Amino acid sequence: MTHYTVVSPIISVHVPMLDDGSGPVEEYVCFVSVDAKTKRDAKSLALKDVLMKDWIQWARDNNQNPFSGLKIQNPVCKHGVCWCEICGGECEECYAEWDKEDEK
Repeated sequence: MTHYTVVSPIISVHVPMLDDGSGPVEEYVCFVSVDAKTKRDAKSLALKDVLMKDWIQWARDNNQNPFSGLKIQNPVCKHGVCWCEICGGECEECYAEWDKEDEK
């Protein structure tokens, strides 16, 4: 199994705040972290997660396929440490390599 992060496209929602219905447009994305064998499996598992429900609803309301536009990434560095926001990993070897590059 491989660790993947799945991010939806930007969702725009009008938030009525005043009596006349006017208000700002709020933009956000849905984010899910899954363990899967392939990127294709990661998409399927992500769309089953409750954290993606806003994306699925928005896509259906706008006649889009919920599978389209998803960004799937494997946030693991070459040393095997996951850098995603959920794991919060930090790789000392990567930091050492970056420091060497900065010295040049």
